[in-house]
Amino acid sequence: MTYSSLTLKDCQDAAQLHKGAFFKGWGEDVFQEFLHSPLTFGMKVEENNRLSGYILWREIGEEAEILTLVVAPSSKRKGLGGLL
Repeated sequence: MTYSSLTLKDCQDAAQLHKGAFFKGWGEDVFQEFLHSPLTFGMKVEENNRLSGYILWREIGEEAEILTLVVAPSSKRKGLGGLL
């Protein structure tokens, strides 16, 4: 398991996970827009070089807002959500 920053290269995979987790899942373009912002950050967990989960948040001043948190169905109940 590896833990690193969510990048523009991850947008397609992140969108697929998001669409599977939410009724109105975000598209790849939404992730690209967020990650282009200097106020938005993301971290990801990968297992066997596959995206297993991620968190995306925005920081403004001394406040932070979680925008989304997703764990792949096959990776649930392993503590990844708490790690993120």
